[in-house]
Amino acid sequence: EWAQIWHLSYPEGETRQITSDLFEYRTISLSADGTQLVTIPTTGSSDIWSLSLSGDQPPRKISQSRQDGFRGFAFAPDGRILYQTQEAGRIDFAFMNADGSERQRLTDDHEVYRYPTFAPDGSIVYWANPPTGPELRRMEADGTNPRFLASSNYWAKPDISPDGFWVYYSKFTDGISQIWRVPIDGG
Repeated sequence: EWAQIWHLSYPEGETRQITSDLFEYRTISLSADGTQLVTIPTTGSSDIWSLSLSGDQPPRKISQSRQDGFRGFAFAPDGRILYQTQEAGRIDFAFMNADGSERQRLTDDHEVYRYPTFAPDGSIVYWANPPTGPELRRMEADGTNPRFLASSNYWAKPDISPDGFWVYYSKFTDGISQIWRVPIDGG
């Protein structure tokens, strides 16, 4: 999720969220009396485009929302595109046809979904950020049966070995970026 602004009372330590939107807030300044806040929201955009490998047609934008594909997309075995979207105001996965038509959200909850890739059996391996912390998961192509594969760090983009037996991903450990692997069924 994008960086939002929260109020932390002192000395009670109670928190209250001030912003809840698709902007990212990085710079904040308070007035001397503490009654006014000034900030600069930042925003970004990503689109999914389709183009012919022959180059005989111009590229065509097929995404519709402001952050489609920003944190990953993949071709499904049936030719559709599974992509990360923020269309509903949170980070979900959705499918669309290769021409951008028939968009259908796959996930619809308050978890964060990124970096989908398809296993040889058609299941989806992806990065998630549940309340317990970042992890790699695998679920069926219809969104059912999510299962834990391994703990990860933020932004761990999974990839699957050509034989389909391993999931590879990067992980920071003791300040060093390393390549890790886990069996496709977890463990």
